[in-house]
Amino acid sequence: MKEENTNIKTGLWITAFFDVLLIIFAGVLIYLVFSVKVPEARSLASDISTAKSLEKSTSEILQITENTKDSRAKLASFFVSKESIVSFIEELESLAKQANVVLTMDTPLEEKEAPLSRQASLRLNVKVNGQFSDVMYFVRLIENLPYKIFVDRVVLTSLSISTMVPLPLSKTVSKTSWAGSISFRLDSYINK
Repeated sequence: MKEENTNIKTGLWITAFFDVLLIIFAGVLIYLVFSVKVPEARSLASDISTAKSLEKSTSEILQITENTKDSRAKLASFFVSKESIVSFIEELESLAKQANVVLTMDTPLEEKEAPLSRQASLRLNVKVNGQFSDVMYFVRLIENLPYKIFVDRVVLTSLSISTMVPLPLSKTVSKTSWAGSISFRLDSYINK
């Protein structure tokens, strides 16, 4: 019986030992869960919340972008860029035809406020020949373009042209023509 008691005591000690190990293991596991995994889970929940907020903001920005597409295109049409300078010059040529004047133009020059600035102006010097009213009409057409334009200088010079009228009249007729030199600055120019 002593042997049985010893076996029982040894079994109880072994059971108690494993129970203590189990309790320590459970305590360490609970500690790890609460000290490591819970903050990690909170961090992941915060990241998910931030991602959802960012997704919502992005979708709102995309919606605003889509809703303002036409307005932005219209706004862009009020500016001349390096890519659209050729169409601007063609527009000036078209206005010259509309005003019935002959147009010659110097190469446009960029004027920057600072060396690395994206804000720049475009200096244009044009010369026109035609009747006085046509030259003045051309100046008004330039001023009425949908761009921020400042006409700095307009110089008009009278030119007399003598022409011989064919027979039967055979007389010389003097006709007054005007030469205009116009210098203007295009401030709605984007240097990009």
